[in-house]
Amino acid sequence: MPNQIPPPEEQLEIVASSIRNRFNRYQGMSDKEAVKAFLINNPEFIDVVPSGVGKQVLPKIFYTPGEYMYHEMGLKGAGFGERVKFQLKNIALSVYGAVPGLIGFDSPRIEAEKRMKKMAEKPSIQAYMAWREDEPVSLDNMFHRDIMLRGFSEMLPSMAIMVGTQFTASAAAAKIGFAKGLNPKWAVYATMATMETSDEYMEAMRMLVDDMGFSPREAWKHAAPAAIGYGVAAGALETTPYFHFLKKFSKNAEKQFLAGIVRKYVKGNVKLPIATTAAHMFDQGLLEATTEWSQAQLQRTINKGLLMKLGDTDDEVFARLWNEFENDQEVWEQTYAGWIGGMAFGAAPGAIRGIKARRGKREEVVEEKNFGVIISGEGKGENVSI
Repeated sequence: MPNQIPPPEEQLEIVASSIRNRFNRYQGMSDKEAVKAFLINNPEFIDVVPSGVGKQVLPKIFYTPGEYMYHEMGLKGAGFGERVKFQLKNIALSVYGAVPGLIGFDSPRIEAEKRMKKMAEKPSIQAYMAWREDEPVSLDNMFHRDIMLRGFSEMLPSMAIMVGTQFTASAAAAKIGFAKGLNPKWAVYATMATMETSDEYMEAMRMLVDDMGFSPREAWKHAAPAAIGYGVAAGALETTPYFHFLKKFSKNAEKQFLAGIVRKYVKGNVKLPIATTAAHMFDQGLLEATTEWSQAQLQRTINKGLLMKLGDTDDEVFARLWNEFENDQEVWEQTYAGWIGGMAFGAAPGAIRGIKARRGKREEVVEEKNFGVIISGEGKGENVSI
């Protein structure tokens, strides 16, 4: 098992103790004061001090411009639109670098890595990443407006790509005779599987080459099959909520069970559009969150297996993976982004279906039956039985 790197606060204590043990003049100082004074008096040691320690004592030197913007000036960096563009550019560069890499051409991957690194060095993006690291999503802040918008901006690019692919594939199938029998869903799946494969390949190569010192050729032997296997599974996971979302606009797919629960148990007379909107938001949000969690955990499991030995026995492997499942903040960030995005997209079909039913002058009668709910009515509205 690799040694765990101590947190920055513990690193600071270790460095300060080492300085005091060697130089008596720093004895009466706090940890921060001792390390700061030592570095000012001995600037040649600045390059060897851990960055986590340096950022605590000399932020102007150790912080990137964006980190300084966030930690010292309180700026959260890139706005909603810039975050979406950043995500889209990263997706495009991942595909550009990974697709040739999977068949043995490594130079596009190297070029893509350079361009991605340059984008990440923009101060506004650095500040955004610092905010993301400093204020991760939690039960305390998950309903804060800025956190919700952050999650939605991280989920929106993949949804936009799926919608664009669906539209393009449908238009092509209608235009080209021989393609009319093809289901556009396969184009959406292929697109998302390619994206997920590319993302995993780039991340796996980054870990194996940069972190573990493998040669690109040796790393490719491990990264390529891992990426392809992950991409096939993740493509299915990624598209499942989207296809579920599309069904919500179909009359045959209208399900009023959750709407009935909302109307029955929420105090007061809840209007049908509100009930159906809430039901669809809950439904879509839960599905998006579940699939994002599954997808992120699958990728983390693969990458941890590539990066380290997980254990000598089945129990050790299980314990290590369970610890990663519980404590990997990035997994929960992705889960939250899926939930927020699903809630947002689920609101549209719910509201549309509810308004249509209301305009049909439908009278609802809600009653329990076989652990379910029946909604029936008279007039122009449709009858639904669940």
